[in-house]
Amino acid sequence: MLRAAEQAGLDAAHREEAELLTRAVALQEQDPAGQDHERYELLMLLVDAQRWAGQWGGLGRSVDLAMAAAERTGDPERAARAAMATIEGAVWQVRTFGVVHAPVVAALERTIAQLDAGDAAVGLRARARVALATELYYSDDLARVDALVEEAVALADATDDLRLQSVVLAGAFSARWRTDTLGWRRALAERAVAVATELGDARAQALAQALVVCAALEAGDVAAFRSLLPGALGLARHLGLVTAEAVLLAADIPLRAMAGEDDIAAGELAEVTDLARHSRIPNFDRALIGTTALAALWSGDVDTLAGLGERLGATGDEGVSMRHVGPWLLLRLGLVDLARDSFPDPDIDLDDHSYTLLANACLACELGLGLGLPDLATRGYAVAAPYAGLMASGGSAMPLGPVDGFLALGAAAAGDLAAAARHADAAVALGRAWGLERYAAWVEAARAAYRI
Repeated sequence: MLRAAEQAGLDAAHREEAELLTRAVALQEQDPAGQDHERYELLMLLVDAQRWAGQWGGLGRSVDLAMAAAERTGDPERAARAAMATIEGAVWQVRTFGVVHAPVVAALERTIAQLDAGDAAVGLRARARVALATELYYSDDLARVDALVEEAVALADATDDLRLQSVVLAGAFSARWRTDTLGWRRALAERAVAVATELGDARAQALAQALVVCAALEAGDVAAFRSLLPGALGLARHLGLVTAEAVLLAADIPLRAMAGEDDIAAGELAEVTDLARHSRIPNFDRALIGTTALAALWSGDVDTLAGLGERLGATGDEGVSMRHVGPWLLLRLGLVDLARDSFPDPDIDLDDHSYTLLANACLACELGLGLGLPDLATRGYAVAAPYAGLMASGGSAMPLGPVDGFLALGAAAAGDLAAAARHADAAVALGRAWGLERYAAWVEAARAAYRI
C-alpha cells in the first residue's frame, strides 16, 4: 500500500495517494504493537499527500494526531515539525475563517521557547515563527503576527537555504494577507518566485506564481493578472496542485463575467466546482458560492441567484458570514424592499483586519446608500477610501471591480456629490481600462439612478 501511495505521489495523483495513506493509517491504528514513532512517520506522509491534494481539513486532523504521537515520544523536534506542517503548500490561510486553533498555537509557542533556549537550527526557528504567525492570523494581534513574520524572514534570509526561504516567504505572505500590506506582499511574492526558480522546485514555483497573480489582482493590475494567469494556472494543473488551481480559477471567473465573457466564466466555474468536490480548501465553499453569485449577477442569470439565496444567508461549514451579500445582490437587482427586509440587522463587521475587510467596506458603501443607511456608508467609505484605484475584493476571491465605484456611492450617501462624481469618473475610466465593460456600465447606471 505504501509503495502504491508513493507511486501515486510521483504521478501527481495526490488524491489517490492521500486515500491510500489514509487506509494505511487506519490499519496501523488497529495494530497493538504499533509504536508512536511509526505512527508519526506515517501520519506525516499522509499530511504531505493531503497538502498537495488540497485536503486541508483532513490535514489539520492529521497534524493534530502527529503532534500527539510526537509528544508521546518525548521528541520536541518531531513535535515541532508536525506543528509547522500547515505552512507549506497553502495559498490561502489554512484555518476556517475566524478560528485560532489553540492546540497548535500552544504547541508552537512551546516549540519556539524550547528552540530558542537550546542550540536549534535556524531553519527550525524560522519555520516555527512563520507557522505561529499563520496560526494567529485570525487573532487580531496584528503586532505579534507582524513581529513573528519579520523575525522569520530575517532568520531565513541570514542563511543560504533556498528551500527554507521559499517556505518562509510563502508563509509570510499568507500570515500578513491584509489590504494594508499589499505592496509588501507583492514584492515578497516576486522574491518567492525568484527563490523557487533558483531552487528549481516546480511546486514552490507554482505556489509562488499563484501568490504573484493574486497580488496583481488585488492591486488592480489587471494587465499583469491576465498576462501571468495562464502560465501559473497551467503549471498548477500540470503538477496537480488543486489548491493553487482552484484559487486562480476563482479569481478569474468574476473578471470574465464583468468583461462579458460568459462562456469562459461558465467553463471555469464548472472546472472549479469539480475541484471543490474532491478537495477541502478552508473557506473555499463560501468563496465558491460568492463566485457563482457574481457570475450569475453579471450575466443576468436571475434563476441561479434565486437558488443561492439560502446558501448566501447561512454561515455554513465555514466561519465567514455572507449574510450581507444576499441583501446586496437583491439591491443590485432593484429589489430594494426585499433587500431591506432580508437585512434586519443592517451592519457589517468593519473592524476585522482579515482579507475580507476591503470587500466588506465597499459593500457597506453600496448598501448604505441604497437602503438609506448613511452611517453604514460613511463607515465603509472611511475604510475603503485609502485604497482607491485597487480592486475591491476579498483577497483574491470575489473581485467586484475598482474600489472607486463604491466610493462614489459612499460619498453620495454622505451628500458629497462633487466627490461622488470624481470617484465615479475614476471608476468608469478604470473599468474600461481593465476591460470590465459591464462594471463600467453599472457605474454609469448608478450615477443616473442616484443623480451623481
